[in-house]
Amino acid sequence: MAGDLLLEKLTFNQRTTLIEAGGVPTLSIFHSDKVYDKWNGGLSTKIASGSASRLGLPPHSYITFQGQLSAPYRQDPVLRLKLDDVLKKMTRQAFLSQKASLNGWPGAGPLSAVQILEAAIAGGSIIVEFYAMDGAHLKDAFPHWTMVPE
Repeated sequence: MAGDLLLEKLTFNQRTTLIEAGGVPTLSIFHSDKVYDKWNGGLSTKIASGSASRLGLPPHSYITFQGQLSAPYRQDPVLRLKLDDVLKKMTRQAFLSQKASLNGWPGAGPLSAVQILEAAIAGGSIIVEFYAMDGAHLKDAFPHWTMVPE
């Protein structure tokens, strides 16, 4: 499984925003057999190299958007700007999927990332991939989640 967008270090507030906006968290940690401290350098190296290989990535998880945003995030301009702020911190990397629906990410101007996301999820799912939660390793932040080794 590969994400479409990367936000390496997610905060609890950002996670809450994504879930309130309609994202569904995967309550699993993938590559759970890897050690984040050791492999974090590998993530930075992989990003810098442009490699498409997912082998050796540190522990990570996903939040999936599909169909449409929740009603408040479709209608409330303040919530839309809040979501746009979180989305614009995300990047596309070679080891992620390369969906054409995200071309031009994150766009330019207010709400551009929200608009691209809305158009993309109208035609399928978009997956946000993340590696840390509020500065903690995912295995420490969510020890009760299902552990899935590489």
